[in-house]
Amino acid sequence: MKQIYKLLSGFLLITCVIACYDDKGNYDYNWIQDIDLTDVLKDTTIKRGNVLHIAVDLQKEILDSENETESANPEAYAYEWLVLENGSTLTEDMVLSTEKDLNDTIWLAAGTYQVNYTVVEKASGIAWISYFDLTVVNDYTGGHIFLTEDAEQNVEMEIWANTTEDGQVHETGILARSGFPYTTGGANCVAYFASEYSIPQSVWIATGENTGFLNMPDFTWEETNTIGMYMLVQQEENYEVKNIVSLGSARVKIFFCASGDILAMHYNRNFLNTTFTYVDGVHFEADPYFGGNRYGSIFYDRTNKRIVSYEWASPAFGTVNASCYITSTESALEGYDLVCMQDRSNAVNTIVVVKDSEGNYYVCNYEIRDNNSGNSEGYIVDQYEIEGDLSTLENASYTAIERSNGFFYWAYNNQLYVSYHPSTNVSECVAVTLQDSEGNPITLTDEIVSLNAYNNDLYIATYSEENKGKVYLASSSSSDSRLLTVTETFETNNPVKSVTTW
Repeated sequence: MKQIYKLLSGFLLITCVIACYDDKGNYDYNWIQDIDLTDVLKDTTIKRGNVLHIAVDLQKEILDSENETESANPEAYAYEWLVLENGSTLTEDMVLSTEKDLNDTIWLAAGTYQVNYTVVEKASGIAWISYFDLTVVNDYTGGHIFLTEDAEQNVEMEIWANTTEDGQVHETGILARSGFPYTTGGANCVAYFASEYSIPQSVWIATGENTGFLNMPDFTWEETNTIGMYMLVQQEENYEVKNIVSLGSARVKIFFCASGDILAMHYNRNFLNTTFTYVDGVHFEADPYFGGNRYGSIFYDRTNKRIVSYEWASPAFGTVNASCYITSTESALEGYDLVCMQDRSNAVNTIVVVKDSEGNYYVCNYEIRDNNSGNSEGYIVDQYEIEGDLSTLENASYTAIERSNGFFYWAYNNQLYVSYHPSTNVSECVAVTLQDSEGNPITLTDEIVSLNAYNNDLYIATYSEENKGKVYLASSSSSDSRLLTVTETFETNNPVKSVTTW
């Protein structure tokens, strides 16, 4: 408890409260009964996301007495619990409650705040203020982040967070609570990035409306957290992003836009370059897939149906090269449609799945090498054709490539399939068997609504109106791609479209 102030009307609080009541006549303010808030409010520490409950026994001092009080009528007063601006942890004052007692879930970012509790006598407008320090701590130590999308393409975010004391905690409604404004048009991508050079840790959210990020570890939003704030040249752009990739060794984040442009943000410059999707000065549109490593990358040119290569400039200068260039004829796969692409976790090669004009599917293993001009480019090391009954692949809803072993998976209804290849250049379309850690089979009863490859695992998201969302975290066996072991299962409110971890 700090200090109590007695203020005349209009000094701090809401004149509209006073105006709502009839004038009761003239008052001698020397005889106003003081409100006793002594020892009611004390400095408090609370975990973020917990409920702070403070019940106030409102007493008023009896006139012409010493240290005697009587219960005050709560209806005779107005109340306000106000969190004051405090440096970088709060951008503006925030009202927690206007009730006599505080009973509010605290979502403030970790830090220490001053909370003012104000009591106003409605009849006279006299106000009493007491304040205390509120320290908010974040108990999260990491976890799983799910970007969800409902039937109307409204976007939200849920997390399953690890804590030091309470195990895993499921938190929902994060975007609404943070004030993140771009929540329509569908859930395109979510990506977490740890602190790198001048870029603080953040979680980026890309929707059909726009792209921005929340500050970590408290999932807080600021008006400056939009992708447009980082453009090197300010101009009208479509900032709907489909995919975000971090290439830490090249000090760059790569943003794949729905328009087909690719934007790069260098960590040591903290700005976005204009698109570099040009070959010989001619612009092309790129699919939102990345392949390659810190030296060179491959992208799919959907305008001309071909694989193109790109060499990164020196990361120390924080720049990008001028444009992409045509990959060698045998590796460009001109005329093929891209189905899926994924860089491998060993940072050496990339798996590319394509379809030719006759309906044949191929899995290609790409690596990066220097071409005759000394530029880093992608080239095919080996490839095999996917054989057997292709009907499930032709009608697949979602595809993913597991990064550790390079296995290509796809979803059709509530079943998962894989291009099983027991030996080089041999492949079959086969159903995948899911099992728990004890070897018991798991049958998916709800439709698969997304596949996400993250690190060395697959996130298999299912959903139905009856059962709601369920996400299976599964690991593959390096010797048999037909078998996936589910290590964790997460409940969600809405269908999960994109996944990241922190």
